[in-house]
Amino acid sequence: MDKNLTRREIAKVAEDYSLGQVRKTRVLDAGWVNHSYDVSTNKGNYIIQVLGSKYDDWKKNKMNMQFAVLSHLRKKGFPYEIPEPLTNSNQENISHFSRDRHLWVYKKIEGETVKGLNRLQFTEAMKGLALFDRYAQDFKWPGEPKSLYFEWTLEGYRRLEKITPKNRTDRLVLKNLDLLNEYVANLKKIDFSQRVQLIQGDFNDGNILFKGNKLVGVIDFDNTEFAPLTKDVALACKRIKYPQHKIDDKKIPLYVKEYRKFGRFSKEDEKLMIPCLLLEDCTLVKWLYWHQEKHLNERYEAIADTIDQTKLLASWMGWRTK
Repeated sequence: MDKNLTRREIAKVAEDYSLGQVRKTRVLDAGWVNHSYDVSTNKGNYIIQVLGSKYDDWKKNKMNMQFAVLSHLRKKGFPYEIPEPLTNSNQENISHFSRDRHLWVYKKIEGETVKGLNRLQFTEAMKGLALFDRYAQDFKWPGEPKSLYFEWTLEGYRRLEKITPKNRTDRLVLKNLDLLNEYVANLKKIDFSQRVQLIQGDFNDGNILFKGNKLVGVIDFDNTEFAPLTKDVALACKRIKYPQHKIDDKKIPLYVKEYRKFGRFSKEDEKLMIPCLLLEDCTLVKWLYWHQEKHLNERYEAIADTIDQTKLLASWMGWRTK
């Protein structure tokens, strides 16, 4: 389903959310799921985000939780700008647009994303993550917290076993499927119950905004979830490009050390760093194959890089890689 908006549709959204007269629109290419638009009007600057995922009961719950998290952070005095959902003419945050599209709108947060942080920006980023974890630690949501969910990944693997290879991506995944299944089986034996709380879930250099070297805003709370706090630090290590994008035996302790300047991170938390990264990569292979809809020209390389990194992490755990 085409999730893109035309100029006329953007004008209609602007009218419905009382944004003013549209003057300029820019498509934001960032992100692997949602489709976002930077819209300038005579009243200000706004972000329109079309949901890339089907708006089923699961997604409704995720969006409601995301909005509740944002409200919780504002009430607690979180010291960075965060999205504040606007309401439409029906006093709703989410609009059901034409052709089964759903979207929401918030006032644009002023600041810049940085590709490749410098040392001062890296320190600011880890401080911001530690503060999020602190401000979110008492957030409650019905039915949460719960343990990490392995079945979603394994279900995708079972579907992969039934495919007939038609291209190099199919052949790559099938070649490594037994190994991936073995890794998940090993991960299921690990206790991930250490300090389960709400985490940001996608703290990367595309979701944090700077003015110079100062962190001023955090965006994209789509992946908030209840999980070991370690996962937040592990994902930051994976997704922030400082000092480089690649994970090696120096990057992980660097991120742990920096986080500890601003938040509590025990030895037990640290022991879960590699398992959390491994589980994320095992899940990511499944997601990239079955669910990626944007940047399809990058899918093979993304899967190949993820599998290579998974094998590296597995080698650090003493697991086989062939």
